[in-house]
Amino acid sequence: MESKRTMGFSVLSAMAIGLLAVAMSVSASEVNEISCSQALEDMVPCQDYLKGSGPDQPPSACCQNADSLFKQATSTQMRRDLCNCLKDSAIKIGVNVDRASKLAPSCKISLPFPIDPKLDCNSISLQGLMMERFN
Repeated sequence: MESKRTMGFSVLSAMAIGLLAVAMSVSASEVNEISCSQALEDMVPCQDYLKGSGPDQPPSACCQNADSLFKQATSTQMRRDLCNCLKDSAIKIGVNVDRASKLAPSCKISLPFPIDPKLDCNSISLQGLMMERFN
């Protein structure tokens, strides 16, 4: 028969392992979040192209970052937040709408929704658009 001290240690050990597992899962989800400032930083190589002051094709760094950013947005809410972040910033820096709509095809990125300033970001889901909703 185990002593009370040994049983107490076993229970505490099990609780500590459980708490560690929970803490690790919380940390992993926090790491996977994309902040708006990080998204904008990732899109810096695209800025000249998107404003219409750069070359006719986006630079490879732009395409790589845009593709990576889209792949990191693994939930509906993350895609909506990313959409709102980029949409708001596009208005502020004066993005050329035609260039923005050509970014994904030029970079060979398959998006399940159009890049359009009238897009209602809340209509985006993981599969694409819940319904064609534009502002």
